[in-house]
Amino acid sequence: MANGSSARARGRRTGRQALILLAALGLAAAVAGCRKADEAPAGPVGPEPMSEEEQRRGMAACQAYAERVCRCAKNDPSLEEDCSFAPARPSSLEGALGVVNEGHGKMAINDQIASQTAARDIIKGCFEADARLDPATCPRTPPEPGSGAATDVTPGASDGPPAVGNEPAMGHE
Repeated sequence: MANGSSARARGRRTGRQALILLAALGLAAAVAGCRKADEAPAGPVGPEPMSEEEQRRGMAACQAYAERVCRCAKNDPSLEEDCSFAPARPSSLEGALGVVNEGHGKMAINDQIASQTAARDIIKGCFEADARLDPATCPRTPPEPGSGAATDVTPGASDGPPAVGNEPAMGHE
C-alpha cells in the first residue's frame, strides 16, 4: 500500500507539473502574440507605386511592338490582324497608368493592386507579343535608309551574314 500511495502522489505531482508547464507555455504564447501585434503596421499598406522608369519602359515596349508589327505586316499579310489591334496596347497602357498615377493613395488598396496589375499585364503582353515575332522575317529595327542593307526582310534576301563588331559583312568589303 505504501508503494501505491507514493505512486499516486507522484502521479498527482506529475499532473500538476504538466498543468503548470501548459500554463507557462500559454502565457509565453500570449506574450509573443502581443509583441507581434505591436510590430505589425497600424493599417493596411498599399503596394509600392510603379516607378517612372517601369512606366516609361513599359510604354516604350508597347509602342515599339505596335510599330514593329505594323511595319512587318506590310510584307507579311498574316500580321495584318495583329497590326490592327497593336495600337490599342499603348493606348490601353496609357489609360491604366493614368489610373495608377492619379489613384495612388486615394483608392482602396485592392483597387491600387488591381490597377497596377492591369498595367503590368498590358506591359507583359507587349513583351510577349514582340517576342513571338520572328526576328528573321520581322527585325526589331528597320534597316537604315541608304545603309546598303537589304530592305527585303525575307530569308535569303541578303548576300551574307550581318557584320559583327567592326568587321564588314561578307561580300561588302
